[in-house]
Amino acid sequence: MELKNKEILMVLSHCDDEIICGWPIFQDKNIKKKIIIASSDLNNSNRIWCSHRKFIFQKICNQFNIQNWCLDYNSEFSLNLKSRNSLEKNLISLIKGIKFDYIFTHNYYGEYGHPDHIFLFKLMQKYYLNKTIISDIYYKILNNRFQNNCI
Repeated sequence: MELKNKEILMVLSHCDDEIICGWPIFQDKNIKKKIIIASSDLNNSNRIWCSHRKFIFQKICNQFNIQNWCLDYNSEFSLNLKSRNSLEKNLISLIKGIKFDYIFTHNYYGEYGHPDHIFLFKLMQKYYLNKTIISDIYYKILNNRFQNNCI
């Protein structure tokens, strides 16, 4: 799929996923991109060690003129029904106001099985099935293992 001159909306779970999972898109100057991060951990007393990564994410995006949003949900939002419902409502509302050609998000396996990643994959599939591009990190390894019943 040719992404040159396409507008890609990256919808990812945590600050750093844009680099870890989305590097091929993030670093490509020929791809117009915007990024939404679901979890900042800004107010998460259990993860105070990473509570300011939102500001680093925003600074990096601003340096590269990448429009960005970082929602203030806590990590492991997928494990809390109230958080899941709130995130779904707020995220889809936000996305509806953004112009894009494709959404890039986590893959079916959540790259390495992270429940927040899997939740966002399923959410993007629910609303934007025909416009979704997924991360291929670990996909081939995990897919082969699933097919061979090794996991």
